Parts: sequence; structure tokens; C-alpha cells
Amino acid sequence: MSKVGAVFLREYLERVRRRSFWIGLLLVPLFMGAVIILPMWLAGVQEDSASTVLVVDETGRYKADFEAAIQDTLAGGAPRYVFLDRGLDAAGLDASRLAEPAYLATLLDGELLDWFIVIPADVATGGEVAFHGRVVSNFTLLEVLESRLTDLLRRERLARLELDPRLLEQIQVHARLRTYQHKGGEASEAGFESLYLSTMVMVMILYMTIIVFGSMIQRSILEDKNQHVTEVVLSSMDATRFFTGKILGIGAVGLTQYLAWLVMALAAALFGLLTAAQFQQLPSLQPATFAYFVAFYVLGFLLYAGLFAAAGAMSTTDQEAQQLQQPLIMLLIVPLVIIIYIFQNPDAPFSTVMSLIPFFAPLVMFMRVNISSPPAWQIVLAFALLIGTIAGAYFVSGRIFRVGILMTGKKASLAEAWRWVRRP
Repeated sequence: MSKVGAVFLREYLERVRRRSFWIGLLLVPLFMGAVIILPMWLAGVQEDSASTVLVVDETGRYKADFEAAIQDTLAGGAPRYVFLDRGLDAAGLDASRLAEPAYLATLLDGELLDWFIVIPADVATGGEVAFHGRVVSNFTLLEVLESRLTDLLRRERLARLELDPRLLEQIQVHARLRTYQHKGGEASEAGFESLYLSTMVMVMILYMTIIVFGSMIQRSILEDKNQHVTEVVLSSMDATRFFTGKILGIGAVGLTQYLAWLVMALAAALFGLLTAAQFQQLPSLQPATFAYFVAFYVLGFLLYAGLFAAAGAMSTTDQEAQQLQQPLIMLLIVPLVIIIYIFQNPDAPFSTVMSLIPFFAPLVMFMRVNISSPPAWQIVLAFALLIGTIAGAYFVSGRIFRVGILMTGKKASLAEAWRWVRRP
């Protein structure tokens, strides 16, 4: 076996035999499955307890109709809303003060009231309706309240114009867009939610795995330095082979995890753990998308692995290593900061330029490929620039590695590292 192969096998087996590897292998798909499926399940779960509410209508015209419009039933058939002013005798409240905001605020604080809404006297001419509650983050409830009150106001205006309010139902129409994505000469239906979710999940996996395995290389080099393993290894091989074998071995661990997760997903589908209805809601993964995913992982890992390896060779303590890895992590964070812009404008000049910069290409170009159809020359150019940058990074990192790997007790400065690079 070649010396590079020996280092590769040592690094690979050392990590796949660890308990932490197998824990991560099982927990990550469980976590990702929960992230995708749990929100779908929670979206269908409704609150099973009634809410005590109050409608304060300063106009005196909309209260009854509005209460009837928003009323709904719980899963058991009971009313979803209990209107406070309909049970004053039982509650022992002061009916004369139900229009006082200060009094109603005390009812909210005392949890005798969940929320109340005040319809102002000038609501028909553009007055703002006020919603008060202990929780104001239930956007579904707020949308329902706005929609029901808007319908009432429209009906009143139709009546003022001496038009039949039933015309409102006849003229209301909702246009629904069905989106079809054209890629590779084929059109497939792709909803916004599915496309956004698949892109976000896979980009985050790329981001996390590149950082995790890149940091793993840095820590491995630092451990070998501190335990004086490098002196023994370098007595039988040169630094370049040691450097290459270590990176390839740890990179293979990442590919093993990806392959295992793919097998788990196929097994879940085969044994019916996911129903057909759930599969329709899950983000679709085309073979070409998975191929790009693996390709960008490999190239992104190789690029950042070389940089993390150089940072590890320049460090002598964990604190120094963390300081040197921060700029590398910031480079990976930049695509996440602009992900919304890329998603909305995948073919804009800014998006195109960012996807061709090698340090950002693994994430940005993958986003563009998944949500758009970049010209083939841009994809090829991104790959070419990535490979060229990897070659340059390995040349620089290799020269830093051959000197820094044997250096202990002193943190290397950037100026000193540059002298190592220039040294023949």
C-alpha cells in the first residue's frame, strides 16, 4: 500500500470507528426528518381549547355580524370563541366598563380575557382597528380577523350604493398560480415552498459539513503536532503525502455519511415509512441535483480542507486555531447572508459573479443550479475556477504545512507563513 493510502486508511478508520460518528450518522437524518415533517404535522394541529374574546364596536353596526363571521368550532365540535360579554353574570364583570381599554387590559393581565378587538367609529372611512392580546404572533388569527372585517365593510358599501350584497360573492375570484420549472428541456411542477425548502436544507448541509470536516482536519493536525506524531510519520514520508492522505481520509468520511443518509432515505421510502401524501409535500431531489450536490461538496471540501490544514499547521494551541479559522468560516457565511437575494434573482449579474468566485461557488452556484438554469458555460467555468483555486491553495498550504507541522511553542505570523511559501 502506498504511503498516502496508509495515511488515508488511518484517518478514515480512526473516525468511522468512533461512537460519535455513528451517533451523528443516525441523529442527523432524524433531525432533518423532524425539521421537514414536524412543521407539516403541526400545521394540521389545531388548538383544542376555547379562547375568551371580546369585540368592542364603537359604530354599533358590525359587532353581531363580525362575531358570527369569525366563530369557528374546535375538533370536538365546541365553539372556538367564547365572547366575554355574553357571560357577564357568570363572570361577575362590570358591563359598564367593557369599553374602557384600561379595564380590559386588567382582564388580559388576569387571564380572564385572551384578546379583544376595538372597531373604531371611523372604520368605514379608513380608521384602524386595534387588536389587543397577550399573544400577537398568531398571524393566522390576525389574517382571519382582517379578512372577515374587510368583507363586512365591502358589503356595507355595496348596500350604500343600493347594490345587492350578494354581488360580492359573485365578483370575488382568486387566481391561483401553478409554477412549472423548465430545466434541461423538461418542465416539472415546482412549488415555491418545496423549492425553497430543498435549497435551504441542502445548502445548510453543505455549509455544516464543509465546516465540520474542515475543522476536523485542523484539529487532527494540531493533535498530531502536540502528541509528536508528526515527527514519527515524517521520518518515513514527505509532508506532501502526509498532507494529502489526511485530507482525503477525512473527506471520505463525509462521503460515507452522505451515502449512508441516501440509503436510509431509500429504505424509509421502500418500507413505507413515508406516505404518498407526505412525499408530495417533501422537496423533490432529482439525480442531477444530487450529483451537483456531491460535486460541490467534494470541491468545496478540498478547497477549505487545504486552508484549514494550513491554519492547523500554523497553530500551536486550540485558541490559536480558532482565531485562524474565523476568516475561513466568514467566507462560508457570506453565501448564507445573501441567500434570499440569490433565491429571488438567481441570474442577476451580482448572483452570477458571486457564483463564480471560488470561495463562494460551492454554495452559491449550487443554489443557482437548484433554483434556476444557469448557462452551461457558467457551471463549467465555476468548476474550472474551483479546481484551479484548489491547486493554488494546495501549493500554498503544502509549503506552509511542511514547515509549520514541525513547529511548536510559537504561533506563526502571516508574514512568516508567507516566507515559508516563498521558500523553494
